[in-house]
Amino acid sequence: DSFVSVYSADNPNLLFDMNGFEVRIRPLHANDKGLGAADSSAVQSAAVTYKDGVWNLQNETTKEMTAQAHLRVESDAVQAFDNRIRQILMSSGATTFTKIANKWNTALIGLMTYYREAVLNTQELLDLLVKNENKIQTRIKIGLNSKMPSRFPPVVFYCPKELGGL
Repeated sequence: DSFVSVYSADNPNLLFDMNGFEVRIRPLHANDKGLGAADSSAVQSAAVTYKDGVWNLQNETTKEMTAQAHLRVESDAVQAFDNRIRQILMSSGATTFTKIANKWNTALIGLMTYYREAVLNTQELLDLLVKNENKIQTRIKIGLNSKMPSRFPPVVFYCPKELGGL
């Protein structure tokens, strides 16, 4: 798989995928075509984004911020995580709920450690996390022979064993 983006005046974004990340590099001067010098600085400061998953790129010699790199998790990596959770659920059989919870936690920690702030900019992955978390919780409830909500408040799933969690 390869992906190429052509940088031009009509398309100021440079897009590429690398190691599970989807990166969009956007130059800050891209929005100031046809504006005067006073208007240009106003547009440039308005176009700058300060949030997780956005890296500011600067010129090494002048230290001027020239572009921003927006990070996302690519769709293949999202699908790989979904497949891993499906594998955990399919192979769980008569496994104890602790083993299922440990496998879920290991997969989740691995995902979050590798992708970190790129996760926040990937809505598909956030939706998938919620969906798979509910599937894992349902599987654990079935293993304990009860799906009654009053017996499984959310704290049971997020609390350590020492404090009464699963």
